[in-house]
Amino acid sequence: MRKDMILVVLILSGSALLWWPGLIAKLFSFQWFLPWWFQLVIFALGIGLATILSRGRWPRFLVASTVGTFAGVLSAVVIMPDSPPDYDGIAVLIAPLASALLSLVVGLAVRKISVPDGTPRRIIWLAFASCLAFEPMALALTALFVHR
Repeated sequence: MRKDMILVVLILSGSALLWWPGLIAKLFSFQWFLPWWFQLVIFALGIGLATILSRGRWPRFLVASTVGTFAGVLSAVVIMPDSPPDYDGIAVLIAPLASALLSLVVGLAVRKISVPDGTPRRIIWLAFASCLAFEPMALALTALFVHR
């Protein structure tokens, strides 16, 4: 149970932080260094790997990713007040719905996958950690690109 709660907290915080680099790029009107769909791929990989690691308990991650996305987009809109007001309301409503749909699809797709303990499970943990490490790295690189 403890491992599942750690995974839920990591998905919650990771999905909140994932959308910030793209929102910052849009605010400062510069081309982000990665295509827009790359964030969705990282998001889907994180949900899928967490579902595999928790042995198919995907509804927890559906809720955590939706709440995390809502909190992340809402906090970005509140912290960055220079963003266009029309975009704010739409982004705060549509982003969590899109993340819920993507989480649902990925969770249903990988819920039956089972990985034995040992080395394969460690490799999945490493891949999951890599997905989570992407978010702070992308946020740090975005700040560097904004200052140029």
